Amino acid sequence: MWRKCPFEVGKKYHVLKDISFLNHHFKKGTTVVFETCSYDFHRGVTMFSFSSIECSESNIWHVFDNAPDPAESWKELFKLES
Repeated sequence: MWRKCPFEVGKKYHVLKDISFLNHHFKKGTTVVFETCSYDFHRGVTMFSFSSIECSESNIWHVFDNAPDPAESWKELFKLES
């Protein structure tokens, strides 16, 4: 993977804004746990996988190569819980 992962495995994050892409939906106000990140070379997308605390859903935040660097933009969407 060519992007640095801004999340820590197993840490809880509070979702600050609704995020939707394809069949993946993060709802503002929910808490998610970061699981892993991966890169799809063919689609040019980095995928950050989270599981939900409230239910058994897993969601993926997709960041395409031409999008702002997630090392900066993630703080607008997620907040690390202490």
